[in-house]
Amino acid sequence: MTAGFLENSLRSIYSEFARSSSSPHVARYVDTRLRLIYNPNAQRFINTASNFDRVWGDQLQEFLAKDSSARKNAIDSIIGNRNQIAHGGVSQISIARVQEYLEHCVEVLEFIEDQCLGPST
Repeated sequence: MTAGFLENSLRSIYSEFARSSSSPHVARYVDTRLRLIYNPNAQRFINTASNFDRVWGDQLQEFLAKDSSARKNAIDSIIGNRNQIAHGGVSQISIARVQEYLEHCVEVLEFIEDQCLGPST
């Protein structure tokens, strides 16, 4: 469920940005491309941000690296556990750990959303 939240939120934030800042044709194209993103690990988050703006990708990479890379590890662990379970593997992840990861993931999504909103006036 948390992995799906990551996928859907990433798509939603960038699709909304495209709708609000470009023509309907470009927004539709961006939305179509974003729908191809599955199991987005931290590097995929960075690559997606960089596709919109290289500076955004660099800033996101720095943000993910802060706090001993807890945010990066949270995203990668959520996606890794999802894949392991989906392929019949066993995961030892606890509810408390998922909650901790989710908090870090929300921080990342809020950071991305702030980038898309631009500087506040």
